[in-house]
Amino acid sequence: MTKNLTSILFISSSTLIAWLLSYLYHPLMIRYLSIEDFWSFQSVLSVLNLMWVFIAAIGLFYVKQVSKNIDNLEFSKGYRKLTLKYLWVLSCIVVSLFFIIIPLISMYLDIPYYYFLLLWFTIITSFLAITNTAFLQSLHKFHIISSLIVWWSVMKLFIWFLLVYFGFGIFWALWGFIFSQLIVFLFWYYFLEKLFKNTVITEINSKEILSSFLKQKQQILQYLATSILIALFMNIDILIVKNIFDAETAGYYAAISVLAKFLVF
Repeated sequence: MTKNLTSILFISSSTLIAWLLSYLYHPLMIRYLSIEDFWSFQSVLSVLNLMWVFIAAIGLFYVKQVSKNIDNLEFSKGYRKLTLKYLWVLSCIVVSLFFIIIPLISMYLDIPYYYFLLLWFTIITSFLAITNTAFLQSLHKFHIISSLIVWWSVMKLFIWFLLVYFGFGIFWALWGFIFSQLIVFLFWYYFLEKLFKNTVITEINSKEILSSFLKQKQQILQYLATSILIALFMNIDILIVKNIFDAETAGYYAAISVLAKFLVF
């Protein structure tokens, strides 16, 4: 009971701190970016948020599967090794499809396409990070998860603010986002490798993984559909506002919208 309460305290505290840091970040970005650039930056992140919905749906399935066998570390290590290959292939397919639609997104939003090209790395690491978060959650390493959540928020705030403050603009702000995510991903990976360091790998039949996925296909699709609708409601306004108002007004709308969402949620 005490352990569960401690875990809840770790996660809730880290989430609150991350939320506060994110809330602080937006006023700073509004202060040092032009209002038009702030809208462009938020639009790129809104597109990324929609991509993360798909990744989260896969993560839901993965956490459930890992939790079932977490007591068998040999099996878990083999499961992780095999699913990393699947996630790598899947991330490459998603990135390839994303590259195909980038020109359409860029044309609709009137944002340089190379801003979106930078997201390929974030998409791939987000897919691979599913294994890190799933195993650490199943092993109840909530102190590690909590620390990394806060650390990522601090790094995003520091790097983004530093780059924007010195006038590097959106392009390098996006690089700052990627760099901070890479560092945190490596920390996640390090802690998990340390946990499995002396564990012998058990070879896993790939057909078992596909079979277990198909058994929960309906549940995953329902979760995905619900999450997509919520993500669209949360982000679609920023994506369509520039086709209704001029660039400056769209920027002010994005600033007010983002801050309002943080206050409400």
